[in-house]
Amino acid sequence: MYSSLLVHYAASAKVLPMQEEAESPKTVIPKRMIAIFSLVMLVLLLFGNPLTPVILRETFYQFNEPETISSTDLEQLEWLTVPINVYAVRDSDPISTDRTGQDISEVIQNADQIWEQAKIELKIQILEASFTAKEANMINQGDYSALYRHADLESPTLNLYFIREINGPYGIAIPYGISLVADVIPLNSFRTTAHEIGHLLGLGHTKASGSRLMFSGENGISLTKEEIFQARDTARYLFSNTTI
Repeated sequence: MYSSLLVHYAASAKVLPMQEEAESPKTVIPKRMIAIFSLVMLVLLLFGNPLTPVILRETFYQFNEPETISSTDLEQLEWLTVPINVYAVRDSDPISTDRTGQDISEVIQNADQIWEQAKIELKIQILEASFTAKEANMINQGDYSALYRHADLESPTLNLYFIREINGPYGIAIPYGISLVADVIPLNSFRTTAHEIGHLLGLGHTKASGSRLMFSGENGISLTKEEIFQARDTARYLFSNTTI
């Protein structure tokens, strides 16, 4: 009985067609939107990264590296001397240097080694300088007129002052052959000194590479062929130069 009922229901049952799951409508993103999104992400990647300027600069420098002087060209150059009066500022708070005479001597010796690549010797005379309280405060605030009254501007020499701090930079060069170097700086003091001497010899800043002496805020020491000849030409002009 049960078997006949099952056969009956099976025969009378309607076979429904199998229903396929409906496909979800596809989301189509306009190509223009994709392009804009990609551009935004690229801008954020480049300019949102603090290292990007450094990376781009160094990459550009590698493919556009300026000419350096060859050993053959360097051998043909005569040695030139650059006389510098180096002043340790004393008894002039708040700008009195904390450097000892020995400290200053070592800084100058190392700066001299940097300039050997241009066959320029720094002829140094280490002296002391003092200023009135009014003059010291003026210098501390960035008014360097007192230096013009103190520096030896009559003799063929550069004038370099070591002071406690400078209002802003670590070193500074001002017209007529005067430069200042601060005591506490995050860079090598001898490199900063050599950098400021470069300004006094007519060299400007470069943004090409941190390996260069005239790059601001780094410890680079290299000079290009063009910079070497420019500094030597200035030395000859200023000092009618005496060879070693």
